[in-house]
Order: sequence, then structure tokens, then C-alpha cells
Amino acid sequence: MQRFRQQTSFPRPAIRRSIALLLAAMLSACGGGSGGSGASPAPSEAPVAPPPVKVLPPVLAGVPSLLQTPGGMAVDRAGNTFVLDAGRQVVLKFTPDGAVSTLAGSDMVFGSQDGVGTGASFRFNYESRMLIDAAGNLVVTDTCNNTIRRITPAGAVSTVAGQTGYSCGVRDNPLQPDRQPVRRTFHRPGGIALDTNGDYLVLSGARELQRVTPTGKVTSVEWARSGGPIRPSSLVVAKGGAIYAADSVRVYRVGNNGVLQLIAGQPVSGMADGQGEAAGFNLIGAMAMSESGDVLIADGGRLRKMTPAGMVTTVIGGDGTGIVRDGDAASARFGTLVALAFDPAGQLIGVDGVARTLRRISASGEVTTFAATPSAGGTVDGTGAAARFGSLSHVASDSKGNLYVADRQRYVIRRVAPSGQTSVFAGVPGVKNNALTGVFRADAFASPDNVVIDGKEVMYVSDIGRIVKIKDGAMTTLVDFSGNTRLGAVYGMAVDLDGNLAVAYINAALIYAPSGKLIRTIDVNNFSPEMTANRAGYVLTPRALAFDRAGNLYMAEPYSHVVFKVAKDGPLSVFAGTLGVAGDQDGAPGTASLGFYSQVQMTFVPNGDMYMTGHGKLRKVSPDGSVSTPALAWGYPHLLSITSSNGLLKGMTRYAVMQTPLPQ
Repeated sequence: MQRFRQQTSFPRPAIRRSIALLLAAMLSACGGGSGGSGASPAPSEAPVAPPPVKVLPPVLAGVPSLLQTPGGMAVDRAGNTFVLDAGRQVVLKFTPDGAVSTLAGSDMVFGSQDGVGTGASFRFNYESRMLIDAAGNLVVTDTCNNTIRRITPAGAVSTVAGQTGYSCGVRDNPLQPDRQPVRRTFHRPGGIALDTNGDYLVLSGARELQRVTPTGKVTSVEWARSGGPIRPSSLVVAKGGAIYAADSVRVYRVGNNGVLQLIAGQPVSGMADGQGEAAGFNLIGAMAMSESGDVLIADGGRLRKMTPAGMVTTVIGGDGTGIVRDGDAASARFGTLVALAFDPAGQLIGVDGVARTLRRISASGEVTTFAATPSAGGTVDGTGAAARFGSLSHVASDSKGNLYVADRQRYVIRRVAPSGQTSVFAGVPGVKNNALTGVFRADAFASPDNVVIDGKEVMYVSDIGRIVKIKDGAMTTLVDFSGNTRLGAVYGMAVDLDGNLAVAYINAALIYAPSGKLIRTIDVNNFSPEMTANRAGYVLTPRALAFDRAGNLYMAEPYSHVVFKVAKDGPLSVFAGTLGVAGDQDGAPGTASLGFYSQVQMTFVPNGDMYMTGHGKLRKVSPDGSVSTPALAWGYPHLLSITSSNGLLKGMTRYAVMQTPLPQ
């Protein structure tokens, strides 16, 4: 297989500026342009060549993964493999000789537009899946649009069934831009399989199996099963017409009128080979039918096999959490398999959602990784491309331009210098505090996450049950909330110029003085009557925080689909976006819309602009609350976090630290 090479292109504006500078220097050396006198110029010293213009590399450290959030996958009769990427919002095509191209969609563009190639848009998420129909078209569940879409081999996208309406946020039924409620035939369609008659079988909602004809006619049946409700997430059809559905720990055969017959598995997770209910699964993510009639099951980091009679055995995989490697059936390891499909040669292709790779499994059990999708994740310190990153968190930067990120796999905070050199800043690699076992070290973390730094270079880190303060290398507990179940987890933090720390918990934002004393609580009691009416009694859900230089606090809130501004010692108001409206529209407050598709982080830059992740392409919010989508030199990477310092924006994608100059 030919190796796929990722080529870095330098931004055209930078090249044009370099050429302009060189031309200006040449014109200056020649006495200017038109309009000069015809007299001979006075003798002068030989012109000095301008210094070379340094082009900032967009990748500071690590290696960005081609697949950011891979999900559904299918293989056609020619051996082409298609993968949808819910992070990038594209459908990629991998040819048998290793060439990679985008079949449909455009990087970081969320939408519901039918069209050809990059003219189409989707709202995929981790549940979105695909199949290839009898005519050779791809059929995908566009989960967050509540639609079924068809993609021809030429990349032409059309909607087969469903009414478009975003429904994957905290607010399950947001308003359309025209402020009308979303109508829907489907509710977050996910698993999909091709029936023997050519219909598409779709898993939709908590209790529905829906049948869609190629012409778009939809019929539905609710699951009928004794013992309570169920939500299957995987679906496969045998050659003889038998339909199998699975939730995360059980596999069923689907009978007439939606009656589910348990074939294998137990109500709780647990790894065990065996017959029927003696078998145990950890995390079923996908199923595929073999030629022999057995069901191949992606079970977390293992590939399992189930006979029609319900005998379950493990084919590949075993203990070794976090280990991903190729090899024979005994030694190969997966991260988490999320999709399976057979190619024309009878080899099984799997999508490894943790490693973000495509894996090929031969009939003998030999596992190899597609050359086009090498594993780029890890937890290795080094410089530039030698560094590796795994779990991602909110990031922070100091006055020297260093970036800091939490590494939850090694339980440390890592520092990325402006040179790209990566090292451990705080914590003890491999040492984890554990309240259950009583293991605690003052210089260690349990699970570090959010990181912020104040104007005096003091760092604050959210850990399990506490906020850690790091000053002059010493770690202390600033806030202990381990006994307060009402607060829950920490979703975001921010610190102002006075050292006051704002922390976003599950249903409130709390502000602490530098001493750790609670000085303000922001919750639903801060809403105006209009905001309260719009929420229909729903609690506050802050998910990202930022302070401006004046000390005003900004809160990204996914239920309302807006950014709130909390004035210093004053009221709460809508700063950006439109209450209750999900979307990607730029514009003024009350006109713009925000999607809240992924992790949100906000950062202010010196001119007062705010930059924000989580809404598709990086968004910019001006001081008056107007939202725009800037075109920056690094393009449109799938950013999950953002910070700024020393004239640069820096952020993290999987699995690299990116950087770009701020607009002048």
C-alpha cells in the first residue's frame, strides 16, 4: 500500500507579503517607481538584501492525526474504504493503493446542505454510521441533523428522509434560526444496516427501529422486550434476513413487531467468553456478518465472535489498556473498535476510535494499520514532531509564551516551550493520587484537567475533588470540594488580573478569592425573567469561562446556545449568540448562532477580541458581541482548546499543538 504523505503548505498571504517586501526594497533601491526624474541617481552604497521572512510553522509540537473523530465506515466492491469523521465533518475515501481524498463535506463546516463534494455539509457525531446500498451509494445517518443522507460515488449528497433540525446538544430540542421548534421523523439516528430487500434499517431514539426505503418512505416499530427499556446502538443483517441488534453489553435477535430475543450478554459489563447469558461484553461498538454466518463484534479493545446459537469467543485483543499495536492474533491490540466492515478479499477492516486509525485484520488474524492513518497519539516528551500527546484538556499560556496542558494518562501538567520542546512541569509521571486507597502525594495529581495561569504566573489546576494552586513550584490545595456532591465535576476555569478564580461546576459558576474564599455564586437566580422563561425551568450549565481585562466574566452555556456576560459585581446578560437558537450564523447578538458541537474554550487577546472553540471553525467575538469566522494562517484545524500570548494563538487538535499569528 502506498504511504499517504501529508504536505504542509505555507499561507498564501505570508508569501504575498514576502514578495511585496522584496519588490518594495527593489523599487527603493532603484529610486522609486514611475514619476521620478530622468536624471541619473546619485551614487549610493550597494543595496542590502532584506532579511528572510520567517514563516511560522502551524504545528508547534506533536503530529496532527488525519482522522480526528472517526465513526462510521463502509467498503465498496472495488475495495475503497470510506470513513466519516465527526470531528472534521467530512467523508474520506481511501483507495486500495493508499490514496486519500475527501468525498463529501468541508473541514469544520457544520450544516445540512445538499450538494456535491465540499458543497455539502453534515452534523455527524460519535453515533453516526454508514452503509453501501445495492446501487453502490453510501447511506449515512446524519445524527445531529435527524436525517438520512445518500452520497453517490461522485460525491453528490442528497437527503433521503427526515426533517433537518439540530438535536445533539444539552437542549434536546433547540429552536431553528426562525425560532420555530424542530420537527423530526428521526431522533438522533445512529446505527444503520442494509436489509435483504434493499431497505435501510435505522436505530433511532431510545426505543425505535425505523425502516427507510430507497425512495424515502419511513415506517417505525417500537422495541418490545420484557425486563424494561433498551437502546440498541449497533445493527447488522445476516444473509438469510436475520436481524441482530446490540446495546453496549447484550446482543439480541430482532423478531416480528420489534420483539427482541436475547442471544448473548448480561445486563452489566464484564469480559467473559461463553454461551448465551454466560458471555459478557464490555463495550459493544459495532457488528459485521461473516460469510459463515457468525457475527463479528467490536467490543472495546477486543474483536469477538458470536455464532448464531450465541456462543461467544474472543478472536483478537486482551489485557493492556492503552496499548495499541499490530501483530498476530495473540499479540495485536486495539484501542477501541467503533466500526467494522469486510472488504472484497474477505479481510475485516476496523476503525480504531482511540488510536484514530484504520486497522486491517486478515483471515488468519494478522492485524496491520493503514499506512495513511498512522497512530499519532501518545504521551512522549520531546521537541516538535518527536513529542506525542494523548488526552486533551483546556490549555493555558504564560507571559513567556509557554503552553501548558494536562496529561491525564501520566497524571501530569506538561509544558510546551515556544521552541516546541515538551517537558513535565508539575506532577509525578505515572503516580496517581487515589482517595479510595488512601494514596496521596502533595506533588501528585489524581486526574488533572483544566489549567489557568494568572498575571503573576501562578497556576491553578482542577483535579478530582479539589483545585490545586502551583506557585514557585509548590503545589497546595486552594479549594477542596470533594464532599460537595452538588458541585460535581469542573467544566472550565478562568482567573482575572486580581487573582480571583472562577470555576464552572455542573450547575453553577463560583468565584473564589486568591485565598480560596468563596466570594460569588452565579446560577439560575442571576437570570432575568426573559431568560428564565426561555429555559423552561432548566438549570444553568456553564461549560467554559473567561475574564476580560476589566474583570467581567464570560460564560459559554450550551443549553441557551449563547455566551453570557457577567459584569463585575453586576448582572448577567447575553453577550453573543441568540437564546435557544443553535447554528453557525455570524452576526450581532440576537442574530448570530452558536452550535456547541465540541469542547468549548475561550481566550481574550489584547485588542479585546475573544476567540472560541467548540462551534465548528474557530469563532471570533468582538467587544460588542458580534460573531465572525476569521480566516487565519493555520487554516481550519479541528481545535478543542485555545489560548493566546505574545501575539500568537495556540490551540490543540488531536494530536498536536498548533499556532498562528494574531491578525494585525
